[in-house]
Amino acid sequence: MPEFRHPPTVEVLQSLIAPLPFHLIVNLQKSVRLWYALSQFDGDFQLETFTDIQWRDRLFLAPGRTWDNKANPTDGCICTKTIEQIIGFQLDWQQWKRSYLNLYSKNTDNNKLQENLERIESSKPFNITQKTLKNDLTTLVNRSYLSATVNIYTIPMVFPELWTNNNSSLVDVEAENNKSNPGLSEEFMSFADLFWQPLNKVQRFYIHADYECSIEISSRVSEYRKKLADIWDGDKGSPCKLIYKSSSKIQTYSAITYPVCIYYYQRAFYLCAFGTNQNESESNWHNYRLDRIEELECLGWDNNDIPSDLRAKCEDCEDIDLIYDDIYQGIADAYGFDINLPIKSMLLRFDRNFHDRYITNTLRHHTFKAVNYEEIDLLIQERNSAEHQQIMARIRLYPNDAYYKMNYRVGDNSVIIRLRAWCPNVEVLLPFDLRDRMREDIQKTWNFYKDDRR
Repeated sequence: MPEFRHPPTVEVLQSLIAPLPFHLIVNLQKSVRLWYALSQFDGDFQLETFTDIQWRDRLFLAPGRTWDNKANPTDGCICTKTIEQIIGFQLDWQQWKRSYLNLYSKNTDNNKLQENLERIESSKPFNITQKTLKNDLTTLVNRSYLSATVNIYTIPMVFPELWTNNNSSLVDVEAENNKSNPGLSEEFMSFADLFWQPLNKVQRFYIHADYECSIEISSRVSEYRKKLADIWDGDKGSPCKLIYKSSSKIQTYSAITYPVCIYYYQRAFYLCAFGTNQNESESNWHNYRLDRIEELECLGWDNNDIPSDLRAKCEDCEDIDLIYDDIYQGIADAYGFDINLPIKSMLLRFDRNFHDRYITNTLRHHTFKAVNYEEIDLLIQERNSAEHQQIMARIRLYPNDAYYKMNYRVGDNSVIIRLRAWCPNVEVLLPFDLRDRMREDIQKTWNFYKDDRR
């Protein structure tokens, strides 16, 4: 079993969550949990393959304690320990605090850092929900510290090399904040570092973002970004009321929601928020294109219009910080950006030549996995006899092609856009409703051109 012998220094903890901004207490709590788990794998854990329940019980529960009596934990439970106690067991706490201040004082207000340290000392990173613990598992999988199949996790033979911030330019907090979107891959972040300064006084790296809107709208979007930044800079954030002009619903409606983060996704900036759109009875996740928001008003938590379920989800400030995990997990669960939509699994066939040139060795999504020809029959065994025969008849025609499965969000337009981009080199085998959608779209397109004469 691999060994993780790194002490919980500021640099090590930062590296475990990069590019998330480490000076935010919620991210520090997460990094302490990741460090603790990794440090236990070659010690008390003693399991090479495990479920999320085994992970939880082996690492985080004291004898005789269950998650049902979390309010009265025993003294031996890790959930009773503060960050100071956990780190101080291995390192001098006062020296750790000095390292923290030295590392981030260049770009962050010192008073704010001191306030963070006061909260850090008493913070209990393991006094959390089971869902948060499972999100930590997902983070370790995404960073190659674990591998996963369905709900079975495996410790690799060797851990990936730990990246530490020895270069002062890599610990620039302002830069980290600018790059802190949890949807950005680490590969992209390593490339993005090249954009910060010219080489030999000449800019050599460029990026073109296909995002065009009028000067008036651009000015309004800029105002929204500043207003949202002010909201997120506060201790507890603030709910908002917005007026939104929806292209998909062909209407303008109001929404009361808690803004969580901004994503740049497929040519536009989106506000990810949890709340209630007009005429909805329950709060849910929604994405709003910034240039289609017509008004954005900050509300106080004492406003009577705030839905009760939104208030309940966000009533604790640390839970507010943690709900971005829902977005990260939602995007990891299935391809598509609308994480409130249901999930299905698709089965695809790629032309072998196209696959070998453009698909192999590329990461399209965490659930995008190659399927051996012999395994396909097992994947579709729950289908009725007619559907099973239809699929297998198609597959037998192309025994040498490449087959893949992937989870996707039903009704998310980006899924259809992705499949159209692969045409005519991909065939949707399952599910049948998605196959029907592709057939209908192709038929409509063909109707535009079928009567052409050369």
